[in-house]
Amino acid sequence: MAVKEGPLAAAPAFFIFVSLCVSILLGVRTSAPVSAIAAVSALFSAAAIFAGTEREVLGWRRMLALVVILSFVLSFISAARTREKISFPDSFEGYGKILLARDWGKTRAYLIETPYGRAAAYSRENLREGAGVRLRAASFDFKRAEERGGFDEMLFWRGRGAVKKLELFEIRETSAPSGLAAWRSHLDELFRARLYPLSAAYMSALTTGRRSAAIEEPHERAGTIHLLSVSGFHVGVLAGLLFFLKRGGAARTVTVSALLWLYVAFAGFPPGGVRAAAMAQICIAAEALGRPYSSFNNVSAAACLMLLYNPWSFFDVGWRLSVLAALFITAGVRLVGRGFAGAAATSVLVWFVSAPVIAEVFSSVPVAGLTANLVAVPYFAVVFPLIFALCLPPLLGLPFGVFFARAGELILAFSQGALWDLASLTPAQVGYSTPLFVLAAAIFCSAAALRCGAPLRRAPFIVLFSLAVLLYFRAVL
Repeated sequence: MAVKEGPLAAAPAFFIFVSLCVSILLGVRTSAPVSAIAAVSALFSAAAIFAGTEREVLGWRRMLALVVILSFVLSFISAARTREKISFPDSFEGYGKILLARDWGKTRAYLIETPYGRAAAYSRENLREGAGVRLRAASFDFKRAEERGGFDEMLFWRGRGAVKKLELFEIRETSAPSGLAAWRSHLDELFRARLYPLSAAYMSALTTGRRSAAIEEPHERAGTIHLLSVSGFHVGVLAGLLFFLKRGGAARTVTVSALLWLYVAFAGFPPGGVRAAAMAQICIAAEALGRPYSSFNNVSAAACLMLLYNPWSFFDVGWRLSVLAALFITAGVRLVGRGFAGAAATSVLVWFVSAPVIAEVFSSVPVAGLTANLVAVPYFAVVFPLIFALCLPPLLGLPFGVFFARAGELILAFSQGALWDLASLTPAQVGYSTPLFVLAAAIFCSAAALRCGAPLRRAPFIVLFSLAVLLYFRAVL
């Protein structure tokens, strides 16, 4: 008989996720044996389960054994992968492909697929994503952060799959962009040719993941920059529209799944988008099979899959923010309740939960996000689909396309102005501090403990113990 109550029934994947996070952190930050790291990670998983379980029920021990064994095995694999030896020549001359291109100060940063694996490089050359290149280069290890909270080049690029940094002696394009990168470029060009500037910029950000400074600045000031990143917000809106518009059992499941992953692929597989798509896929599959599902458990399972694919994703700030926010939002209902008041409280508390991560990486976090998201999230949940609809006629060359394009541009211009006004109401910025970290951890741990079915009287103990562990890890690792 299956477990009917307690943490193992509520969210077994969450405890495996906790063990994976511990194993990856210890694998990168310490020199302990992999087997010892896996054992410690599994013990953390078991301790969390025992802390939240008030009494045993039929099947509890079997489920406990399964979760702890999985925690040990998967933690062992993840820690071992962080210790893999990198086989990359000190210098080479050959061909590669540009997987990612982004502005990097006065230069451009590139993620390049080479015969020896992925590598990062910086150059003043204006190379295109998806283009084939011929290069001559020497390889070096990435730089590490000189102090806590500083930019760690190794963690940044390893999270994107790169294993070495290239010093380029020569690089030139040998073939035009191909594959999805070429389609993304064509789409960006189509937006610029047929839409007004703001509409083109927003459409590029929401479809290909390429953002421009023209639309980033007001969102950064208002603390709503996450609305421009292809993540759970956009995938959720798309999945909801597709799922309710498309009829039919198996056909609907296949169609929605395919379109969902095509959208994420078109956006360049951003961490938040992949996490949201994996979570949505689990929900869609569960519904198709007639099985119950838990959003909190699904987020945990999706995060586990991403860490197993690339353990270094743990150190990617986009991945951390996406998973942290999604876990809290799906757990927060037990803490703040349902309805409008609960949704408003969740929006405010998400700011506190994510603030330490943002402040540590970007030096500060705008206070405006506390109130702006209360309005911006539901507002843009309506505006973004509307903008898509208004942009279709001019993109398809239909009659009166200019009228629709102009209407979309006016709506976005109004939205930009409103964001500036919201940001001006609370222009203060908050930097990282230990009290902010403690507050964020306490809020998150409280929500997670209650969502996992822990008795209310045990919640304070679980939160205090979790805070002690997190502060210890932060001080030592």
